[in-house]
Amino acid sequence: MCGRIMLISPVQALMREFQLAEAPDLHPRYNIAPGQDISAVVHISDDRQLQLMHWGMTPLWSRPDRPAQELINARSETVRQKPVFSASFAERRCLIPVDAFYEWQRRTNGNQPFLFRAAKGGLLALAGIWMDCKLATGDLLRTCAILTTTANGTMLPVHDRMPVILPEASWQTWLGTSVSGDQLEKLFQPVGNSYLACHPVTRQLGRPDFDRPECLEPLETDPQQGNLFG
Repeated sequence: MCGRIMLISPVQALMREFQLAEAPDLHPRYNIAPGQDISAVVHISDDRQLQLMHWGMTPLWSRPDRPAQELINARSETVRQKPVFSASFAERRCLIPVDAFYEWQRRTNGNQPFLFRAAKGGLLALAGIWMDCKLATGDLLRTCAILTTTANGTMLPVHDRMPVILPEASWQTWLGTSVSGDQLEKLFQPVGNSYLACHPVTRQLGRPDFDRPECLEPLETDPQQGNLFG
């Protein structure tokens, strides 16, 4: 799965990397959690735009008296078939730019978070889908979810799932309007083992309010790391 992300690159870098026509003002976020706003690249009227979306899609069967849990991830293997995701997959796809994402490894002494980033540096583009949710007030809330796939060799020691990471060559296909589901499903392969680098980070990352540069700093000592990746 993918449950925390980081985006600290300046908006000018995002506009240049994703060839954006417009983008909102942003400030660095080291620990973005579900239920918060995340940045998403969408294709609208022949232009790419960066929009802020609520991270977590509300299922159509959710009711005010019996709210359903928000869906922050969608499995790429079933996104095309599941009713809650199928329309968004067919018509409303986006790119989620991040400098890094986090995942937790289960341990007997408590779960240990790891930061994953591009080994060569730069931004990652995660595959996302979006939909507008009507609130009780009648207002619309634009929501999104991140697609996941099977883990590659770098990710597997920490977790068996990872976000779908799209290389630049596939961005236009993912955002395109006249693309078949079969073409899109070919993009769901995990990236190569050398694509990502990772290191353990502070367990304070588990607090959504802990949004500081310390989130990305490697732990000075982690006795299990040598066995984990050796």
